[in-house]
Amino acid sequence: MTSGSPPLAERLRPKTLAEVVGQRHLLGEGMALRLAFESGQPHSCIFWGPPGTGKTTIARLMADAFDAQFITISAVLGGVKDIREAVEKAQLAQQQGRRTLVFVDEVHRFNKYIKVIANQRLKNIFCAVFVPWHNFQARSSMILGRVQHG
Repeated sequence: MTSGSPPLAERLRPKTLAEVVGQRHLLGEGMALRLAFESGQPHSCIFWGPPGTGKTTIARLMADAFDAQFITISAVLGGVKDIREAVEKAQLAQQQGRRTLVFVDEVHRFNKYIKVIANQRLKNIFCAVFVPWHNFQARSSMILGRVQHG
C-alpha cells in the first residue's frame, strides 16, 4: 500500500446500497430507510450499534443518494467551532440548492451546553446522529436536526 492509498477498510466499504450486507430491518423492502432512499425524501435519524455494523457507511450512502454534502463531526474531538463550521458549509450549500448531511459521531460525548448549541444550529440541516450501542438512551437533547426540504 502506498502512502496515498486509503486504508483497507475504506477501500472495502460498500459503494452502493446493494453492496450493504445485513441491516434488513432498515434496508429491506418496505423498511424506513429503504423507503427514504427510494423516495428521495431524507429524514433525520439515529444510528446505533457496535463498531463495524455500517452506521457511517449508510450515512455516506444517504448523502450520495440525496445529493447532499457529507460533513462528519466527532464529538470526541470536536466542539462548538465544528458545529459552526458545519452550519456555514450547509448554508452555503443550501444557497446552491444542495442538501447537507451532518454525521455526528459519539454524540453522547458532547456536554449539555454543546448539545443545546448543536440543536439550535443544526435544526434546519439533515443530520444523522450516532449514539453508541452500549449506552443508548433516546433523549431529546441527543437528537439533532430535522429535514430541511428544498
